[in-house]
Amino acid sequence: MTVCIFNTLADTVIENVQEIFSVCFVSTDPSLDGADIDVFVSVGDMDQADNFESFIFVPNDPGMFVPIIFTDGVAILETTLSVVSCSEFKIKFTEKGQYRFQILVTLKETGQPVAQEFVYVNVCD
Repeated sequence: MTVCIFNTLADTVIENVQEIFSVCFVSTDPSLDGADIDVFVSVGDMDQADNFESFIFVPNDPGMFVPIIFTDGVAILETTLSVVSCSEFKIKFTEKGQYRFQILVTLKETGQPVAQEFVYVNVCD
């Protein structure tokens, strides 16, 4: 894959406490600079899809975090890739347990995958 994904979400968080974290994409292929991408975020266990609230910061809407909508356990975020692209997120888990998320980055034009990451979070009370 030609893009690396880094995130700052803690491995263990507290139930009903809002967490703010970043997800960054770092491209190792200069030809991808400025490419339009789709970021698919999926929930590992569909039964947990309603157990958290998540938001993404939208820079063109100053100071606004907007809800991330999951449909059938998947959210699609559209953005433009640069050599380093970072986004801020908020999440609050309303049920304790083990959560798994998959992040898949594809080129919008071709659908070609350029990065994939699994994120595991333990939520305790």
